[in-house]
Amino acid sequence: MDILLQADNLTKYYREGDSMLRALDSVTLTARRGDFLTFTRPKGPGAAALFRILAGLERPSSGKIRLCRTEITELSGEQLPAFRRRHMGLLFRECSLLPCLNLLENILLPLSLDNRQPDLPLLKQASRLLRLEDKLHLFPSQVSPVHCQRAALLRAIAAKPSIILAHQPEGCLASEERQPFLELLEIAGREFYQTILITREA
Repeated sequence: MDILLQADNLTKYYREGDSMLRALDSVTLTARRGDFLTFTRPKGPGAAALFRILAGLERPSSGKIRLCRTEITELSGEQLPAFRRRHMGLLFRECSLLPCLNLLENILLPLSLDNRQPDLPLLKQASRLLRLEDKLHLFPSQVSPVHCQRAALLRAIAAKPSIILAHQPEGCLASEERQPFLELLEIAGREFYQTILITREA
């Protein structure tokens, strides 16, 4: 099966006072279409750094990333947002929905920014799977954190990205909700044939 994402020798340093902290040291990874992958890093900045670099939110100190035959590390700051909206769905540790929009408006926002129309059958099927059908009219402040994260996942699925990247997406949930959400994330990946890559701390 074709390689969808290839990261080679990713290294990342952060300045910490007078010294340099090495968050990533020559990380290499590969993801193929339909993969469900989890990369666990030791406690510290490594997992978040890997997520942000793969998502194009930060530049690596060295190394290259290729997604859909495009070298992400060579895209300009002006090119990255459009590429990210088209090819990546992002799930963060905390709720990333805009509080001034209801769930449905949040879900459709990436599509509207690119003047793309939603796939209504897909949206309906995914909202049913994620048990959000009766909550799409509500605002983030009116629903629980787990429903916010499900809406963020639905936003990613609705945009039909090449890959969904997540950094500890269960981190803001109650302990009893974390494993069920991760299982739902894996089910959604299989159902909609999404490539999902999760970064987390050990």
